[in-house]
Amino acid sequence: MMFARMPNLSFIRLYESKFFIYSFSTIILISVCSLFFKSFGFAWNFNLAQVYEVRAQFATKGIPLVGYFVKWVCYVINPLLFSLFWIQKRWVALGAVIFIQLYIFSCAGHKTFIFAFFFVGVFFLIAGKKYSLVCLTAGLAIIVLLGIISNLVIGDLWIPTLFTRRLLFTQPKLYYAYYDFFSQNPQIYLSVHSFFNSLIDYPYDIFPPAKMMGDVLYGKIETSANTGLVGDAYMNFGYIGLFMWAVITGVIIKLIDSLSSGIDIRLASACIAMPMLSLINSALLTNILTHGLGVALLFLYLASSSKFKLKQQRAMEQI
Repeated sequence: MMFARMPNLSFIRLYESKFFIYSFSTIILISVCSLFFKSFGFAWNFNLAQVYEVRAQFATKGIPLVGYFVKWVCYVINPLLFSLFWIQKRWVALGAVIFIQLYIFSCAGHKTFIFAFFFVGVFFLIAGKKYSLVCLTAGLAIIVLLGIISNLVIGDLWIPTLFTRRLLFTQPKLYYAYYDFFSQNPQIYLSVHSFFNSLIDYPYDIFPPAKMMGDVLYGKIETSANTGLVGDAYMNFGYIGLFMWAVITGVIIKLIDSLSSGIDIRLASACIAMPMLSLINSALLTNILTHGLGVALLFLYLASSSKFKLKQQRAMEQI
């Protein structure tokens, strides 16, 4: 509420931002595709039942900087290009972006990669509409209903497992589990992150905390029980952490609101949708550095320059 009442922030604008966005995106895309092709060749696997096996194989490859670049591509760069090429009706370029996303998914096995365009596509279609929030809520309700029907009629758990359980039940359960554990054991004070680890000792034998909680909850140290914003806040600083993370999140949302002013809402939504969704099941600093939130803010800042906005308005006139 406090941040909502604040006026939008002002920033110094850069006028060569479009060149930087395309150059940065091209370099990262070429780097990721080259590294993947070198490690996997033309590997295609779209069996959702085997994603954990594919993910385990992917982890053994040890591709340099993959933890950063891949999610920057699949959460920010590709969704942004997807929406931009859709607006500009550049169908060949749009197809190439979809191809790259599917190829990365087939090698890495992360389901969020293949469904990123689904979420971005929904935002693309409803963003700026008069009843967009109603449409989004109704769509989520329909997905939950379809999951219930598919389970009752054919005994299929794919839809309820992928959407209903993961979004509505698993994370609240993990939030409470993290609260229960760290209310009786020492908080970690950001020692899980490499920079702070040199200043503060990590207080547990099992690293990282997600695997420790997997061992606590399920008796399987190989299971990563990743928590989101709430669990991460309490794990690090307890009740004070909840307040601190709420303030930081409010600042981030205000930055997004300010930087998005004047940008086509479909582009802004595409840029920020997946990083913000990732806050459900990833730590705040991890999300900023690894899951693309920091890159998304950078892209919004660059896209907010008047020169870039002018060219986007011309692209919009072609629709």
